[in-house]
Amino acid sequence: MFLGHAQLSDTHWVPPIHSRSSISLEDYHIYVSSPIEGILSGSGREGTSDSGWGFTLPFGNVTGVFGFKATYRGSNLSVFVDTSELNTVLRDKGLVVTSSPAPIYLSLRIRSEFHAGHLTPKGMAALGTSFRLGSIPQGSDLGDTNFFASFMATEDNTTVTISDYDSNVVFAGPNAQNVGSVTFTFDKEETYVVSGYTNDVANYNGFIGALVTSNKPIAVNTGNALGSFANTNGARDFAMDQVVPVDKVGKSYIVIEGKGSADIERPMVIATEPNTEVYVNEALVTVLNDAGDHVLIDNVHYQGITHRNMYISSSKDVYVYQFLAGDANPETVGMNFIPPLSCSFEKELNRIPFVDEIGEEFYETALLVVTKTGATLKVNDEEVTQEPESVVGNPNWVTYRLEGYTGNVSIVSTEPLSAGLIGFNSSAGFAGHYSGFGAGHSEQETELCDNVVTELYTKIDDAPEEAGVWTNPNGIMHSGFFDPNTDITGIYNYRADTDCGIVEVELDVSNIVVAKNSGGDNSITVCETDTSFNLYDMLEGQPDIGGIWQNAENGETFNGNFDPSTFTSGIYSYGFPENPPCDAVEAVIDVEVVAEIDSIEAVLLSPQLAKNGSSVQVNTIGGVGNFEYRIDGGPWQESPIFNNLNNGDHVITMRDDSGCNPEFTTTIYTLSYPTFFTPNGDSYNDTWKIDGLDISTSSEIYIFNRYGKLLKQIDPLEEGWDGTYLGHNLPSDDYWFKILYTNRDGERKGFVAHFTLKR
Repeated sequence: MFLGHAQLSDTHWVPPIHSRSSISLEDYHIYVSSPIEGILSGSGREGTSDSGWGFTLPFGNVTGVFGFKATYRGSNLSVFVDTSELNTVLRDKGLVVTSSPAPIYLSLRIRSEFHAGHLTPKGMAALGTSFRLGSIPQGSDLGDTNFFASFMATEDNTTVTISDYDSNVVFAGPNAQNVGSVTFTFDKEETYVVSGYTNDVANYNGFIGALVTSNKPIAVNTGNALGSFANTNGARDFAMDQVVPVDKVGKSYIVIEGKGSADIERPMVIATEPNTEVYVNEALVTVLNDAGDHVLIDNVHYQGITHRNMYISSSKDVYVYQFLAGDANPETVGMNFIPPLSCSFEKELNRIPFVDEIGEEFYETALLVVTKTGATLKVNDEEVTQEPESVVGNPNWVTYRLEGYTGNVSIVSTEPLSAGLIGFNSSAGFAGHYSGFGAGHSEQETELCDNVVTELYTKIDDAPEEAGVWTNPNGIMHSGFFDPNTDITGIYNYRADTDCGIVEVELDVSNIVVAKNSGGDNSITVCETDTSFNLYDMLEGQPDIGGIWQNAENGETFNGNFDPSTFTSGIYSYGFPENPPCDAVEAVIDVEVVAEIDSIEAVLLSPQLAKNGSSVQVNTIGGVGNFEYRIDGGPWQESPIFNNLNNGDHVITMRDDSGCNPEFTTTIYTLSYPTFFTPNGDSYNDTWKIDGLDISTSSEIYIFNRYGKLLKQIDPLEEGWDGTYLGHNLPSDDYWFKILYTNRDGERKGFVAHFTLKR
């Protein structure tokens, strides 16, 4: 029997194997492949030894080349230990295989004249500190059957304890700790192996469900070398696998029946917590009262037409070990460690090399595939047309059994998938399950900003749609909104129960990024004649260096140096547009550049001879800025316009509030006439006249009634007209006047208008 799982990783740890029978171990074969295009290099070594082997692998779409394999012979090689090496810390045993720059699938395939086995390490997913062990529940001693468990440390000073098994279990080999538990300490890449032989009845199934704990991450292999359900001599084979820690198993599993007998084709469930309810096809079959308890699920629960499958679920996390075979012959028994369902399964399982061989032996094969309902499935780029088998109790998934594949195999689905493999050759068979162990459990890192409350859910890659539960690094329930001002840093755990199974993410929230400070906004005024300066010094607060300066109007960037003689007034921004994980920040400076003024002028807005007062506007020549104005020494104002001016000369002064220009003055003469008068003897507005006429110019004023009759000629320097004619008061009415005068330019002007007499 050869069986296996596949897991991409750039490092694989392979603890050694112990068989009670040395003749069952003749040679082993290393198979390496990768789905990534390029040239891959790697090396393998025996435990802590510096000696080993290397490989260079063209991989990806390289025609005719798919993987690397090497053959090693002899039962005393590094992947095997004999009885004398049990219960002992070992150096130079087991394998450590690394690759660069891409991760690899690694297969360890074992064969002898009558037996075969396959073990695929799971890389980083295999490492943990708590495990439950599984093996075949055996019913007799066939002379060379056993159970074994092997361990490899990944750090120095690692202590491992094996407990929670039948106290009557008897371990083989020297220095056995037959006291109800086993404890040992070893260093990085050292190994340790325990085994129990079936010549002791307690060893038939007393070690199943044993608890393994450690203070630092380890890799664990478990199973039988050899093992059997049958009592018939010779009906046994390798049944072993590398397992993952408790925190990477789940509550939902699908198993696909192989081609073995009903006695062999039975999955086994091991509880990780007390009072675990176990369901098959959504029907309750048993309750496991204690952690480590196990149950074999009867073959009658498999269902289907073209092939058969089974849906296993539980109220709490469980391990599922599947026993299956490539043929009804009991000699082909094997054990397959099954991953929990996950929407995070890979969608591609490709570059699986030489699926139908171990060394020089070949097998008839079939692929066992689980994928989401409605998915399009391809094998070696050919779409699968076979109808899938539905899964009772979980309509979200379907299964396939596809026969006749040999050589190199790629399996691709439009949805998450996992794939198994079975085969048969005479008295040997194989079975394997290729899937992303730990796919439902991932360790992710994130960067958060120190000035933003962040919803942690948004930081999970491929986050499930279903709502989950957060706990903080102290294991306390958490809202999932991280506030850097109040929350502690560390590992935040997210767990969601989805239609794909349990999804659990350990989000490392340790990297808190200090947000960039762009400073505060400001408004400044500069003179066109000022020297260049750096706008950075004009920002408020304490901005960080390294930001980008930009002209907000045209988008042009510059170094922040501002030359008033060439730059114009406008908005200039300073900021950090790329500031992950923090938001972009920006501050602006509103710059007014005051140009040098040549002169000012005052112009009339009203006619030359206006009604009831004149209006004047002051214009600047050759400059732009914020200016203030006053007339005849009065108060300053921002408006350049003055209204209702009396007749005469007016001195207008302009100043620049930036200090960029000196004060400018100009004079303007205004002339207006009153539009009415009230000769009622109150000494106010009793006569009509035009005040402020320039005495240096000659002026003549004539007054008429509406019929054109001349009523009065008045002297501009006298008191004016009192509203009488020949000593009689004239009635209220409109009257006309005509003025003839010479302006300051020497031009003779005439003007006619009317005014009102009011009694």
